[in-house]
Amino acid sequence: MSSRVYILCVFLLGLVVLQSCKGNQRSASKKVLPPSSAIAKKSISQHLQAQANLSMPEKISLYKKLQQEEADQFNFENEDELTMFGYKQLWENKTADALLVFRLIAEVFPNSANAYDSLGEVYLAMGDSAQSLTMYQKAFRMNSDNFHAEDQIARIQFPHKKELSPKEKLQKQYGKQAYLADLQLLHQKILEVHPAATKFISKEALQQLVAQKKALVHDVMPFGEFRWHVRQIVSAIGCSHSGFQGMYTEVEMLPPTLRFPMQVAWVGQQLYVVDAYQQEDLSAGTEILRINGRTVKALLQEVYKRIPSQAVRPTARRHFFNRWSSVLLGYALGFPKTYTIEMKGNDNPMVLAPKEVLQPFESRSMPLEEKPLRFQLDAATDTAYLYIGSFNYYPWNNLEEFTQFIDASFQRILEAQTSNLIIDVRGNGGGAPEASIYLLRYLAKQAFTYFGEGAYGETTTGFVPFENTFGGQIYFLIDGRGESTTGHFMAKAKQLQLGAIVGEELGSNQFCTAGQTLLRLPNTKLQYHLANSTSRLLGVQLPEETCIVPDVEVFASISEVLAQQDMVLHYVKNSIIKNKKL
Repeated sequence: MSSRVYILCVFLLGLVVLQSCKGNQRSASKKVLPPSSAIAKKSISQHLQAQANLSMPEKISLYKKLQQEEADQFNFENEDELTMFGYKQLWENKTADALLVFRLIAEVFPNSANAYDSLGEVYLAMGDSAQSLTMYQKAFRMNSDNFHAEDQIARIQFPHKKELSPKEKLQKQYGKQAYLADLQLLHQKILEVHPAATKFISKEALQQLVAQKKALVHDVMPFGEFRWHVRQIVSAIGCSHSGFQGMYTEVEMLPPTLRFPMQVAWVGQQLYVVDAYQQEDLSAGTEILRINGRTVKALLQEVYKRIPSQAVRPTARRHFFNRWSSVLLGYALGFPKTYTIEMKGNDNPMVLAPKEVLQPFESRSMPLEEKPLRFQLDAATDTAYLYIGSFNYYPWNNLEEFTQFIDASFQRILEAQTSNLIIDVRGNGGGAPEASIYLLRYLAKQAFTYFGEGAYGETTTGFVPFENTFGGQIYFLIDGRGESTTGHFMAKAKQLQLGAIVGEELGSNQFCTAGQTLLRLPNTKLQYHLANSTSRLLGVQLPEETCIVPDVEVFASISEVLAQQDMVLHYVKNSIIKNKKL
């Protein structure tokens, strides 16, 4: 899979499995107004998918016919959307159909290296390695930065060549000159690719940081240490859409015996044990003061520098740390063989033995939700609860699933004449603007705009509320895990004064980078991604140096975190709705 398509899958879909696309149809019981004059053209790939009675050759013929006769009605410029249509066929093992789609893409977009990369993949899936090699070589000639094509060419030509395992790469030494060259290219790519690279850090400060890292490299530096420095450089630009795909690579590289041998959580301004993994005389809830002689506050400051977040805000970084603490502390302390901890109320430091720390801890002060969409109606308190755990519902894939859920939920709210509505977007990593806009049309009291600039190219105006828009009291629940489109959604809710916002500072706001370019440093083969566009809401005058700040801040204690007690929801239901205390 090409780097661009990989990024589309991971970040647009949030690692969910693609579902069958049924088109962007609305509920027949609703009066639905046109969303915007700026999104007037229909999706051609969505239209093709809707033609269930046609074979793929017939769909290709229809595409060409519409391109000739109705070019003003359909969007024929979106290569990525058509590419995802092709991959949908491939993932469903319809390789012959996938081949037809990718051939069409190469015909319509002849200068696209990505199109030939995709053809290389489908030929490989069909067992035609010779034709696959030809396609990959063409893709690589067109774009020498396409390291996926480069790797596939090598695998086809040298099928028996052994690649380094992640654990082997941790201690590999690439040499000072290789590290210096890669740092120089990293700096160059950040400024070239990222549209807001110096928004939250000056150009001079970024250059100084790179120079500091260059001064630290040496011939015997292991790759794991080099990667730790690169993380700080990328994280310094303050972009939640740029980074390293979580900590999954670091987890693969770092053996359990080198990780911090327990799960911990940063709550308030203290570090607590979450799971001691049967370490004697150590229980959940114990406060840790120092690790290997370093204060936990100083350690956290160093770790936070390596965690990407919008506008370098701490709330998103805290959640990330709590999830990956055992791995992050291993890297921060230089992979020690043993860990000595000092605890509050105990004068005797404890030396920790290695343990198998296998699963990351999902730090939440609320129960884990398997379903990203959930609705509850509580007649006793006259309250509806709407959990929106994701906006990953796109017109070219599964937007209809979202719109049907929202339609059904508000139909029940309308029938019950509910007075209070809780909208919970905690943990929502973002997704499609269409999903955010659709929900806002049930909440807004007046027409509203959305994008003013960015990935969608044009200003979007004229979104009109539905006829049965909610008229009661609305309470929004937010936390630092809310990113990307969730920032747009909550910024618009704040601008329109739709309701009270409770929880902690969001992980995003009205200004958001978007899209991703997957890159790789040539000498160390370190992969990273950078945002390549921006999406800013029109007319929202909120600070961009902070994310969306709640009207009421509510934080859980360590005991509540360990018990997974949802203090934010509890506060809204009891202190606000029941006792009328905001």
